[in-house]
Amino acid sequence: MSRIKAIRISCSGEIAKSAKVREFSTYNLLDTHDVFTKAENSLFSSCIGIPLLVLKMRPSMLRYEPLPRTGRARTLHGYSYKETDDFYPNPSASTLMGGNADSQTQYSDSVGSVLIARADKKALEMNHLHVILRLLAEATEKASAGQMDEAVDMLTPAYFRDYYPPNALFFKGQLADGEWSDRSPWDDDQQTTAEHAEDRVQAGGDEDDEVL
Repeated sequence: MSRIKAIRISCSGEIAKSAKVREFSTYNLLDTHDVFTKAENSLFSSCIGIPLLVLKMRPSMLRYEPLPRTGRARTLHGYSYKETDDFYPNPSASTLMGGNADSQTQYSDSVGSVLIARADKKALEMNHLHVILRLLAEATEKASAGQMDEAVDMLTPAYFRDYYPPNALFFKGQLADGEWSDRSPWDDDQQTTAEHAEDRVQAGGDEDDEVL
């Protein structure tokens, strides 16, 4: 069995309850993990050629207990299996699943924390996911503004190949040390982000494209 890099996105409830809980965390999962058999496909991510799986996790039940002698509190992590427990909003998961038929009922306000992995079992790097989320947010904004044709044009593999390099380099300055990877999101080449950006410039792209 091999291990595959995936990313956990914490819901707003977990983040609010503990300063130690990060919104995005990387995990190395066994290739037999439930995310590869029980998760739901993100239609938007499939459209751009990087199919992602989204697995809802149970509501987090964070609680605090005093440590012996010191009295200082420690955080204990656990998960509930009661359907009546609260699921908190998860804006990133809502963005990923916005194109799915059940997005309004399953991924609007009550989502909870989710685990994200690539359906092709390739490594999902932190900057891969951040760039995908940025593109989907921009496409969704255009669709909401009535610019449906422009939004549809953005959700293609070709558009994402041009969109990815400059935006990935932007996140190099935003992510924590060790989170940014020069690995290409595509299977058909091992081209690094910097090399891909250079090829795009030579092909007529603008190296000073706005990425904010």
